[in-house]
Amino acid sequence: MKRLSPQSTFVCFAGIVLSLVVFSTAAFSQKASFGQQVAVMKSLKADLKVVGVVGTTISDKMTQDLTRAGMAQGITIVIAKGKDAREVASLYKKLVAEKKIQMLWVPDAGDDVVMKLGMDYLKENTVMDGVGLCVPVKTLG
Repeated sequence: MKRLSPQSTFVCFAGIVLSLVVFSTAAFSQKASFGQQVAVMKSLKADLKVVGVVGTTISDKMTQDLTRAGMAQGITIVIAKGKDAREVASLYKKLVAEKKIQMLWVPDAGDDVVMKLGMDYLKENTVMDGVGLCVPVKTLG
C-alpha cells in the first residue's frame, strides 16, 4: 500500500472537509443526505470501498440509513459506536487495523464527544495513517 506524505494527506483531508461542507450547505442550506455525502466521498476517492463511521450518538435508524447510503454507492460502511471520549482512539485503531477503512466519517455535528473531545486525536492520526476524515462542520476549531 502506498503511504501518502503528511502534506498530501492533509491536502486530501482539507479537500474532503471543504467539499462536504460546501456540498452540504448548498441548495438553500439544506443538509445533504447521507447518500449525497457518500457520493461526494466516492467522487473524491474513486477507489473507495470501506468507510468507517464513528460516533456516540448513532441510533439504530441512523445505522440503517448510513448502511443503505453506502450500499447504493457500492461502499461498505462500518459503524463504531462509543460511549465516551476514551473509546474514540480504540475505535479508530480497530477500524484501521481490522476493517482497513479508507475514510473515517463523523456524520453527527452534535456529537460533542467525538467532535470536540476526540477531534484532535482523529485529525492527527488520520493524516498519519493516510485515511480521509469527513466531518459535517465548516471549521474544526
